[in-house]
Amino acid sequence: SRSRSRSPSSSPDAPRRVEVVLEDDRPTGILFEKHESGRPAVLGFAASCPRTVAATVRPGMVLSKIAGERCKYIEYDRALELVRALEKPLRLEFRAPRAAKRRRDSDRRRRRRR
Repeated sequence: SRSRSRSPSSSPDAPRRVEVVLEDDRPTGILFEKHESGRPAVLGFAASCPRTVAATVRPGMVLSKIAGERCKYIEYDRALELVRALEKPLRLEFRAPRAAKRRRDSDRRRRRRR
């Protein structure tokens, strides 16, 4: 098997945090875009993406750890370089971003108080 994963995310109650293990040096098959936080976010999946990864990780999820290390302050390009270059098997953790609606609602409340 090329990759392993924990926590299937096909249900509406999908977990906010999931982990996948890339078993070898083949491309991940995960298509990334730059999230507003500056970190890689899942845009979608190439045909080469292992089914277990595509079934676990959801588009919009943000890369939060590479090999157990938080990547909050790692630049987008550097994070992708690390995913490609680090020795496999490689453990990646993704988190669902916070709901934008909640932030907007709290921003409105803050504005009213001022």
